[in-house]
Amino acid sequence: IGGLSQGAPAIVIPALAIGTLTIGVNLFIDRLASRRGRRSGGH
Repeated sequence: IGGLSQGAPAIVIPALAIGTLTIGVNLFIDRLASRRGRRSGGH
């Protein structure tokens, strides 16, 4: 179990990076979609 705590950052850091990237991409796409919706007069 002691070795697991030493290897934990190797698992947590990529997981945080993937999560952050996913959220960032989703927010970016939502902003683009809302801008296009305003231009075309959509909801």
